[in-house]
Amino acid sequence: MRTAKKAANADFLTAADRRRLARLGIGVRSIRKQWRLLNDPPRYVNLLRPAVAGDGIRLFSAAERAAINNRFPSFFSGRGAVKFVPASGAASRLFSFLKQSAEESGNAEAERRAFVRGLRERRFAFSSDWLASHMGDFNRPKALIPFHRYGTEQRTALEEQLLETRALAERLGGACHLHLTVASEQEGLFQREAERLRAKYSWAGPSFFSFSEQSDATQTIALGPEGKPLRQADGELALRPSGHGALLANLAALEADLIFIKNIDNAMSERLFPETVTTFVALGGLLLELQRRVFVYLRRMTAGEYEKPFQNEVVDFLVQELSIPLPARFGEWRPVRKMDWARSRLHRPMRVCGVVPNRGEPGGGPFWAERESGEDSLQIVEAAEVDPLSPAQQNIFAAATHFNPVFMACAFKDFRGQMFDLERYADSGAGIISAKTWEGSPVKVLELPGLWNGGMADWTTLFVEVPAVVFAPVKTIIDLLRPEHQPEA
Repeated sequence: MRTAKKAANADFLTAADRRRLARLGIGVRSIRKQWRLLNDPPRYVNLLRPAVAGDGIRLFSAAERAAINNRFPSFFSGRGAVKFVPASGAASRLFSFLKQSAEESGNAEAERRAFVRGLRERRFAFSSDWLASHMGDFNRPKALIPFHRYGTEQRTALEEQLLETRALAERLGGACHLHLTVASEQEGLFQREAERLRAKYSWAGPSFFSFSEQSDATQTIALGPEGKPLRQADGELALRPSGHGALLANLAALEADLIFIKNIDNAMSERLFPETVTTFVALGGLLLELQRRVFVYLRRMTAGEYEKPFQNEVVDFLVQELSIPLPARFGEWRPVRKMDWARSRLHRPMRVCGVVPNRGEPGGGPFWAERESGEDSLQIVEAAEVDPLSPAQQNIFAAATHFNPVFMACAFKDFRGQMFDLERYADSGAGIISAKTWEGSPVKVLELPGLWNGGMADWTTLFVEVPAVVFAPVKTIIDLLRPEHQPEA
């Protein structure tokens, strides 16, 4: 079997395939790696235990959060920030219950009834007439669906994200803008929405509000029903978007000092902006404070400082402040080896991730996991990354006390002010194989390591519990009937 895979791996690309891949910027080596992963799926994450309060998750009191907010300006002065929002998702998922049978989803009929009742009672920001004229086959971007109503005014998810960013920018002294990633086929719709918003808000110019597309070079192949690379009707190799892990290049291109990341469907009503802004600033403030200390230590190491008290201070900082466990037998190492290890652990991109108490939302959470290198580290792990045949691993995943709402502050410049090569800190051996359908036939597709799990696997990661009110996702259109998305009484 292994020999057959190697033979197929060596010769399934035609001359026409190679020319097309070259035009798209996709290397043959990348395609061959994808083929190997499709035939020999990526390894599952080895969970050790859930991250919990006091063991991987920090708890902020209201006083601590306020203190960080007060100190933030001194650390942020002279810097710039971006709120980065992946926005390519189609609204089809929001309305999937309309196409499901009772057998496919036990909740489908109840959701359909709630949807019809919500339309009839005018509890959605859109009307049935708007749906009929705008949605078509429901492939409109989720970002362009009206989420909220203020009197007679409708606001889309994108507009709420824009206004929230404006509120954040005001708190940061104007040094923040919004950047969204969009699918290439959606660009026209987003450009028209941008024109509408710029006409409505004079401050929303290109320097405040920008887009980028997922690179064609990040597309992946799929495995057809006969175990061969999937091809289109015209014989061309079928290529498809590879998930949000492909956005690492878009993120790196921003070159900002501080990046806030949030999902497009976690779009707040305006009355919740103050809580969101305060929480983002608290995460960013903690990140910048820790980064300042990291930079001080790295500069002192570079200058040749290795005295015993300094070594102890650095090690304590790694363990106590950054939640980085020491390697086995660390105490037996020579001082130079200890400091080389410490330098390697300090010299990395950093992120502070807000987590909320687990309330059963689908998605990933914070865990202690064993890396392939043998190191234990804090990771965001999705259900699809956990071995479904291992009761022990499934039990650990089910025991998670917190959930990842995708609400984080990131920094990826080093102590010299240079950008880290983010690809070096991703888990290149990770990824997710999903079962899909293609023209009625089952196929296997490969998604790259997710942006905030495998894509940031080797970042310095900290988890902080944040107020649940900052997490109001709209995974199905029925979620818009929740109180946080309804007008105030």
